[in-house]
Amino acid sequence: MRTFALFMRIICINFSESMVEFEIKRLILSYLAQYKLLQKRGGAQGDGELYAQVFELEKQILKCFGLPRTNKFVKIMWKIADNVSSSKQRALIMMDQLSLEAEKYLAAKPSSLKQLIVDARKHQSDPFEVLPEIYVGSNSYTLFVYNEIMLKSDVSDNDIIAEFQIIKESSCLIDIYMLTQMEQYKNSDAYKHLKSIGLKYIDAYMKWYVSKYKKNDSAINMETKQNKVEDALVLLIFAFKKFQKFRMRGYAEERARKLSGLNDDRLFKIASSAFSMNN
Repeated sequence: MRTFALFMRIICINFSESMVEFEIKRLILSYLAQYKLLQKRGGAQGDGELYAQVFELEKQILKCFGLPRTNKFVKIMWKIADNVSSSKQRALIMMDQLSLEAEKYLAAKPSSLKQLIVDARKHQSDPFEVLPEIYVGSNSYTLFVYNEIMLKSDVSDNDIIAEFQIIKESSCLIDIYMLTQMEQYKNSDAYKHLKSIGLKYIDAYMKWYVSKYKKNDSAINMETKQNKVEDALVLLIFAFKKFQKFRMRGYAEERARKLSGLNDDRLFKIASSAFSMNN
């Protein structure tokens, strides 16, 4: 009886492992197909929505191996995806390569988030390698906190960690972007919201942003301004799609808006209109 129970346990373990491997392989094959289609359509500029799907697949696949979406690991995936061999062969190669990378990564991984920050400050590490490690996206605010506050000031490690945790746990990036488009941003609901959730460096960021970008506004040509508007609309459309997904999952409208970064009524209306015009 015990022998039979042990035999069944081994079968169940092997079956579970096979199912996990099958799911990872399915994700990789889907990624390879989407990646190829994205290249045909001209990359991120040619199809922003498809790029977002490919980006999410990269995150999911790397997460299966316990890896963050850093430049290093994504470049490995791109190199394999660009190979001329069949999809099945590339999928197997990618699984083997990412397994090896995972072993090396886990062996060298810092013991804690604080140690990661300490090491990054000590070695002046590339933000595009470190930020994904703490699951924070690379955008103008997180790069400002990393480059200008973390690497160049004596702010404590704990304060840096706290700031990144707030960014990670709240949908605040749309609000931050909106501030950069306002003249009197301190009077806005977006600014009040960002202060209320505890972001410490938003005022310093706005001063830095104005000095870095607003000075050169007169030199920016019409085409560049048009591109900035289009980029903003793409962000808003993605935010509204995120809002819809939360609503479909049963979230109340207020909660869904907060989670998707569309707290501001005016911003929500613009996002809704932009979504309607593009669908």
